[in-house]
Amino acid sequence: MIPSVLTTIDIDLLIKKTLENKHYANSIEILCDTYVTSKSFLEQTKEYFEQIKKDKAEEDLRNGLLQNYFFRSKNSSNIKAIDVEDGKKSTKDDHGGRKGKGKGGGGSGGGGATQKREVKTKAVKKKYKPGQKGPKSEQQEQDEPGLNELEFISLEQVINVLTEKLTDDVSNEFIESIAESIIDDLRKSYEIYAKELFITRNAEMNKTKKSFAELQSFVNSSYSKILLFNKAIEFIGESSQCFKDLQSKLVKHLLRTLATDIVNELVTFFNDDEILSENISFEARTKIINKLDVEFKNEFLRLNESLNSNEVQTFIDELDECAVKIDLMIKKIDSKKEKLILSEHQQSLLLQLNECQDSILGLHILVLLVFQMVNHHMLHASGKFVPQILQFLQKNTNDEMFSAMKQCQDYVMQFIAAKD
Repeated sequence: MIPSVLTTIDIDLLIKKTLENKHYANSIEILCDTYVTSKSFLEQTKEYFEQIKKDKAEEDLRNGLLQNYFFRSKNSSNIKAIDVEDGKKSTKDDHGGRKGKGKGGGGSGGGGATQKREVKTKAVKKKYKPGQKGPKSEQQEQDEPGLNELEFISLEQVINVLTEKLTDDVSNEFIESIAESIIDDLRKSYEIYAKELFITRNAEMNKTKKSFAELQSFVNSSYSKILLFNKAIEFIGESSQCFKDLQSKLVKHLLRTLATDIVNELVTFFNDDEILSENISFEARTKIINKLDVEFKNEFLRLNESLNSNEVQTFIDELDECAVKIDLMIKKIDSKKEKLILSEHQQSLLLQLNECQDSILGLHILVLLVFQMVNHHMLHASGKFVPQILQFLQKNTNDEMFSAMKQCQDYVMQFIAAKD
């Protein structure tokens, strides 16, 4: 036992003196002047946060936080570099000016009195009306929360994880001291990992970044398919009032998939500083669009907003306007082209069905194929719509075909239940 008269400073000094001549002193860490622990143990506790780090980085990438942070960091570095160069130039100009004036000898006393002091001019601030916001300065933008730092984990969260992972006989004070010791390293580690992830994904996206000709080809191909898929959706809605709900859901699915892919490709092409990840959120994409050239920013914003519409036609109209603004030619499809696309899509479904080894996916493909063969419309739908599409097909197919598909569905449902 340590005498009670000793202060924490005395205890710290005693521990250090005790370990001073020991060969293992370099592997020991003193926490809060009280706890002695091994550095290897502290390193081990950091491993508890590896998966949390990876999951957080993926989430921040999807939400656009990494794009915003590293883009801002790059801009900040560029601004600092410019300021340094301007500072050097300004210093040289001041020295040169003083030399020139000294030699010229303008004014009484060779200009000595006027050259003893450098006068700095202040930029005149713009005045704004009450309630009107002026433009933000670089410093103001950097001071906004969440913009100048990459948040990973709080001290409280670190303590909670350590409490869960460590044994019950570890005191709360010791856990808190460990958390305080490792939190800075955890945050640095997260920033390094997040940057590596961002650069890697950026490089992957750059490899697949399209030329303008490729972009135009992709947009036209997707545009044609969206038009035909929308015909199928409208056909379902017009067939019966009972399927209006299915129609609405299929519209949203089409806008969230193929239509969103078009918007992502367009924004990626016209955006030089940030690459859009595949699952980027609507809000994150809006922030990136706001940084685009003012010449076509508004068209992109309206196009992005149309993804939340209840009608595919709204998206098509906005895409047409956007295409005109960016000089991208969209080719309208005639009946001959329409038949070709329908035929290719049907052949693709047949090929997928022949090669499919999964019963759940097989039923999904089969239902889409039968829908097209019976109704002469190609349908874009995920597996969750299969029961409703089957219900729709009941009145359009003979009893034998419908019974066969229903048996397939029952088998798939039994298979899923058995797996669960």
